[in-house]
Amino acid sequence: MALVMEANKILYHLTNSDIETIKKIGLPAKEVAERYGVSAGAFRVRVSGIMDKLGVENRVALAIKAIQLGLVSIDDFEVRVFHNGKDW
Repeated sequence: MALVMEANKILYHLTNSDIETIKKIGLPAKEVAERYGVSAGAFRVRVSGIMDKLGVENRVALAIKAIQLGLVSIDDFEVRVFHNGKDW
């Protein structure tokens, strides 16, 4: 599996930092900014760039594609669940 991940990283020109960013797409950009010391805007730009590399239109599609390519597993994602606008 590790060889598949490395091959797909090379094929799609992804860095280790891109993979770490993918793992954080289940969090609001503002929370990523607070936790990891980056601006919310910079995080959004980075996610957009990764979506372009993988040819997807949104974060859900990015998560699915990353799992399909073996870049991450579903357990790798950091997520926050909301229900009716509140943390769940």
